[in-house]
Amino acid sequence: MSVGIHVLAAGQSMRFGAPKLDAPCAGRPLGAWILAAIEAAGLAPGTIIVPPLAPHFAIEAQRHGWTLAINEDAERGLSTSLACAIRDAERAGAEAACIFLADMPLITASHVRTIAEAGQPDRPVATLYPGGRLGVPARLPRALFAALTSGAADVGAAALLAAQPTLRAMTDDADLHDVDSPADMAQAEAVLIERLSYRGALADVDTIARVADG
Repeated sequence: MSVGIHVLAAGQSMRFGAPKLDAPCAGRPLGAWILAAIEAAGLAPGTIIVPPLAPHFAIEAQRHGWTLAINEDAERGLSTSLACAIRDAERAGAEAACIFLADMPLITASHVRTIAEAGQPDRPVATLYPGGRLGVPARLPRALFAALTSGAADVGAAALLAAQPTLRAMTDDADLHDVDSPADMAQAEAVLIERLSYRGALADVDTIARVADG
């Protein structure tokens, strides 16, 4: 059974003050980090939901197998991008749609993999935020597609998810940081640089160990 991978990247960046998804963040465009996490999770490229004027990172991603779906109503808010993703999954015959946001650069490959692969595709999976709120990343089964494209997303996909008896809620507080402001960007960049430095140190230790063993 197929599971669609969808990255919502059609936001207006109102609170950021300028288009943010192409802004540099720890060596790559902000929007490219979630694509890297999806690739690291071993998942095939999916669909990026973009506004009529697509961000450059998304255009560039087409070279690596991603497709773009244009949300002509992007200015009306996130629910329209979610509905666009669900319609795309429905057209593709997917059993579920995995939804990610392009402005959450700290989501790890492990988090992505759990969203995509936990249990059967007909079981919804959502991220549990501090305070008990359900949100994305999330996996939405085909049984919810009709509701999500007929207006339920406008009143809250979280409420729809919460009503599902088979919902699996997962949490990873360290990763749940979305970039809405320049201060958020600076905070995310600091975390990413620390992660990259740690991985570099581990790689150095591994190299030394291999040399010693040799």
